[in-house]
Amino acid sequence: MFSGNELRGVTSPMQVGNLWLYFLTVYANAEGEQLRFQFYDATTQRLLPVKETTEFISNAVIGAPLTPFQINAGYILAT
Repeated sequence: MFSGNELRGVTSPMQVGNLWLYFLTVYANAEGEQLRFQFYDATTQRLLPVKETTEFISNAVIGAPLTPFQINAGYILAT
């Protein structure tokens, strides 16, 4: 996850049943910073841009295991 060109958070997958989930903690310099995602596909060794973005809000929780925040990266759907 990036704000501008600054890396703000990194995650790796966790398999839960038949789903792959990613849990991410993000830090920012100020409220309201626009955050964007990139997804690394290890199989093809490509860094894929993600369509969705989010705004930084202190102590906010976006998504949950039963209601994940879905992102669209290239031709894959990652949650």
